[in-house]
Amino acid sequence: MTRIKLLQLSITLDLGGAEEMIKYLARYLDKKFCQFIVFGEYGPFMSKIIPAVEELGIKTEYLPGLKSAWGVVRIPKLIKFIRKNKIDLIHAHGSRVNLWGSLASLLTGVPIIFTEPSIDFWRENNFLYKLVDILSMRRNSIIVGVTPAVCAMLAKQGVRPDKIVCINNSVDVSRFSRPFNTSLIKTSLAIPEGVKIIGTVGRLVEPKGHKYLLEAAALVTREIPEVRFIIVGGGHLEDILKSQAAELGLNGKVIFTGSRTDIPEMLAIMDIFVMSSIKEGLPIALLEAMASEKPIVATKIAGIPDVIKDGVEGLLIPPGNPGILAEKITYLLKNPGQANKLAAVAKKNVCDNYDVKIMISNYQTLYAKILSK
Repeated sequence: MTRIKLLQLSITLDLGGAEEMIKYLARYLDKKFCQFIVFGEYGPFMSKIIPAVEELGIKTEYLPGLKSAWGVVRIPKLIKFIRKNKIDLIHAHGSRVNLWGSLASLLTGVPIIFTEPSIDFWRENNFLYKLVDILSMRRNSIIVGVTPAVCAMLAKQGVRPDKIVCINNSVDVSRFSRPFNTSLIKTSLAIPEGVKIIGTVGRLVEPKGHKYLLEAAALVTREIPEVRFIIVGGGHLEDILKSQAAELGLNGKVIFTGSRTDIPEMLAIMDIFVMSSIKEGLPIALLEAMASEKPIVATKIAGIPDVIKDGVEGLLIPPGNPGILAEKITYLLKNPGQANKLAAVAKKNVCDNYDVKIMISNYQTLYAKILSK
C-alpha cells in the first residue's frame, strides 16, 4: 500500500488548542498516512512531547523563527524538507505558518490546506495583515474553520464559500471519563476537603480574559468565603495577574498552578469551570470541561454558543463583565442540582458531537478529496 505523506505545519507542539489537534491527528489518523511535523518554537514540555510523537513513527523537524517575519528565511529549508520527504499534502495550523506553508506550496506544487483555529478581530482593522491573509489563502485548496462562527468570519474576509469547510475541534472523551484520586490532587495544591473549587484552563494571555475572572473571584469570595479559584496555565501575564489577585485581597483564595500536562486531573477537582475569554474559536479547554461533566460558565463569543446553549449545557455571559460572571458562579454554587443537570447535558453533547473520532474521520475524508484532484 502506498502511504500518503502528510506534513503538519505548526508554530509549536507544546500546550495549546491547535497543538492538541495536531497531537490527535498524529495519534489517530489512519496508518495509510505517513505523517511529518515541522514546528518553529520550543516550549517547556517539548522534551516530553516530541519523544511521544516520534514513538508513533512520526518524524519531527525544528525550523526556528516560523512565528515571526523571520520565518521567510526558513522557506528554503522547508522546501528542501518537502522535496526530500516527497510530501503529498501540507496541513498548516494557524495563519502565521500558513503564510510560509503557502509560499512553499507555490514553489513545490504540493497542495496545502489551512485550519483557522480562532476569530481574530484585529484583522478587520489591519490592512497589511488582511492583505497577507488574502494572498496566502488564495493558495489554500481548502480552509477549515473549527466552528461555524470561524467559518462565518472567513466568509466575511472574502474567502470563497466553496473553499470553506467546517470541522469542529474535538477531544478524546475517554481521557476525561476515568476516575481520579481527587483528594491527592487537592492535597498537593493545599486545598482543604469540602471547599468548593472554581477553575479555568488556558494560557495567561489577554484574549483569555483572566483579569475579569479575578475581579469576579473577589465578588464571589465576599459572599462565599470558603471557595478556591485555580488558574491552570502559563504565559506572559502571570506576574501581572498575581499582582492583581493580591491587590484584590485574594491571597490564599486563588492558586496559579502554572502550565501543566495533567489537565484531566485538574478538571476532576473543579466544581465549576469558567471560561472568561474575550476572543476564541472553539476552545479545547471548554470541550474538555464538558467531557469532565463540569458545570460551566462561559462568555457568549465566537464558537462557544455553537457548543453551549445558555441554560441547557451551561450558562453564557457577555464578555468583560465580572459582575455577571460572579453572579452566575454564585448561582451554580447555591444550586448544585441545577449545576449537575447542566453538566450532564454538556457531557452528552460533547460525546455525541465533539469526540475525536468524528474529527479524524472528517479530516481523512477532506485529505482524500484534496488529493483526488
